[in-house]
Formats: sequence, C-alpha cells, structure tokens
Amino acid sequence: MNKGINHPLNRHDFLISGFSTIGMALCYISLFILFGAIITFPAGEQIIAKIEYMQQELLLLSVAYGVGYLLFGCLLAFSVHVLDRHFSQHNYTWAKYGSLFGYVWVVLMMCAGMTSLLGMNMTVNLLATKPDTAVALFYAQNMVVNGLGGGIELVSGVWVLVISILGLKHKQFYTGLHVLGVVVGLVGIMTIWHTVGVLKDMFGLSQIVWFIWLGIALLKQRRILENE
Repeated sequence: MNKGINHPLNRHDFLISGFSTIGMALCYISLFILFGAIITFPAGEQIIAKIEYMQQELLLLSVAYGVGYLLFGCLLAFSVHVLDRHFSQHNYTWAKYGSLFGYVWVVLMMCAGMTSLLGMNMTVNLLATKPDTAVALFYAQNMVVNGLGGGIELVSGVWVLVISILGLKHKQFYTGLHVLGVVVGLVGIMTIWHTVGVLKDMFGLSQIVWFIWLGIALLKQRRILENE
C-alpha cells in the first residue's frame, strides 16, 4: 500500500529543486568546456609529463573537480530528496527504491570529488622526491575516481530510469520528459560495457537535456502551487 508524507512539498521546495536540477546540467556543461577546450593533458604515455601539467594547472583542475563532483553532488542531493517526496505520494515503495540509487550517486560524487582533490595534491607533492610513487599514485587515483565518479553510470542510470517510469505511470510532469528519461537511464545502465566509450558520451549529453527539462518541470510545478 502506498504511504503518504506528513508534510507536502511547497513551492519553495520545487523552486530550489528546479534550479538545482538545471544547475546540475550547467555542471556537466562546464566540465565539457573545461576538459574539451581548456584543460589539455599531454598526449602519449609519459605520465611524468601529465603530472607536471597537473602541477601547473592544479588550481584549474581543482575548480573543475570541485564543480563536477562536489557542487554537483550537493545539487543532486536536494533534487533526489524532492523527487523522492513527490513520487512517494504516488508509489511509496518504488520511489524509495529509486531514491536509494539517487542517494548512493550523491555519495559516489562526493567521494570522487574529495579523492580527486586530495589525490592530485599528494601526487604533485611527491613528484620532486619520489617520482615512481607519484606515477603509481596517479594511476591509483584515476582508477578510484573513475570507478566512483562515472566510469560506469549504472547507479545514476537506475535512478533516472525508476524516476522516469514512475512519472509515466502516474502522469507527472511531461510524458516526453519521462520517455527521454527511460532512454537516458537505459543508456546509463548499458555503460557497464565500459569499453564502448560512446555510451558514456551519449549518457552525459542526453542527461544534460533531461536535467534542464526536469528543472523546467519542477519550476512549473512551483507555479501551479502558487496559483492554487
């Protein structure tokens, strides 16, 4: 049996969650710009050269990882919370199931962000005195951060998929939004085949559209409450 919530969401909840969700899209776009046009690691297999570049651009890389992981995680937490409470009014069990994956995604983002910031600092500090250790740490950091922060998008894909199915079933927001969400979620789950790089790119680009559309839907819900 579905369970209601004691305190329904108000217009301020939808306002903040709407802007938070659009903010997540902006975080993605910022990363595409930073890593696609501004941050350019040296090509080839010379890890020392990559670490030296990291040392030169440590502030810019710290901003990029801070925005892409830590800020994104904070915005995501609020969106997951509001969507959980909203859909719990319609299907408590499945809303909570989907939100479990949403909150796990928050934790993974925060852990990836803090690991990347600390790992970069340790790596560049070791370069002068223990270059072999710095190289080993560079590899280890990349493996851990990629594992936590998006090398495989299974967790986020399941969250998007469950939210979208609930939206379709209970006719919440826009039908087209949830059809797109089903596609985004399935592509995210398919990134378990991590050797197919195009899947991750498809997931990231399509999720930007999904985030913006979802943010607009949440903001519209706020206007609906204002008019009641």
